[in-house]
Amino acid sequence: MRIYHPWLLVADDDPIFRETVQQVLEAEGYRTLLASTGEEAVALARQRDVHVLLLDFHMPRLTGLEAFRLVRQVKHNVPCILMSGAIDPETIEQARREAVFEILTKPFSARQLSTVVRNALTQKYGF
Repeated sequence: MRIYHPWLLVADDDPIFRETVQQVLEAEGYRTLLASTGEEAVALARQRDVHVLLLDFHMPRLTGLEAFRLVRQVKHNVPCILMSGAIDPETIEQARREAVFEILTKPFSARQLSTVVRNALTQKYGF
């Protein structure tokens, strides 16, 4: 299946960070959906055709990993990129066991973000 303009869901409770990620991704030609909470991310992912999830690990009430678990119940193979400023080794191991595609440590560069997203799309969808 060839996707020409993939939809990426970006969830982060920091509006400035969320919008910065959006700008980087849209400059690369991707379409974005934005969420400020894990709950909102889950709802959007269930309603829309989303090709990659970019979820902040540390969001109130529902972490990025918890949101990924809920999305995966209905979208079994959607790639997930977790973003975090600080994440403990135990949580990293848990995320890897649960098939999180990549963990990006904040701060990260636009190039790192673009590379990881492109790799997720290539691995999952073949481009």
